[in-house]
Amino acid sequence: METSSPGMILDVFIAGKLRNPLNGSWGSWRKHARLAKDWRERTAQHILVARAFRKLSAAELQEPKRVTFTAYVGAQWDDDSIPGAIKPARDALVGVLIHSDAPSSGHEFVYRQVIRREQRGVQISVTPLIFFGRSQGNTTTGALNVPRGTHPGG
Repeated sequence: METSSPGMILDVFIAGKLRNPLNGSWGSWRKHARLAKDWRERTAQHILVARAFRKLSAAELQEPKRVTFTAYVGAQWDDDSIPGAIKPARDALVGVLIHSDAPSSGHEFVYRQVIRREQRGVQISVTPLIFFGRSQGNTTTGALNVPRGTHPGG
């Protein structure tokens, strides 16, 4: 469901149990592929419904955004496991809310986890990525792209 928070582009919850594809002991590659496809499709469906089937224009897709994924899990996961488990949901955003999920895209991806056994899934919150009134930044460090000589430090 979309929220009315100022600046919020999307806030949607996709119910389902997350699986870490890096822990390959729970199934064959076909099972991994089927589960990833299911997450991609369900995520895309939830996003399109929440946005009333309105896709962003090419220019809007390229505007830098902060995408926060909150994984609701049954027990604490290692922090390096969350991005792999959420990758299919992140892939579903491409072409609908963002133009690319590559590091050079200008978008920032944040991963969190909350232990909530009664309802597992992923909350996806998308907001504009603004740096001091500008929409430019480095997604890895959050540093500004300031032209040389204009920064007070040098």
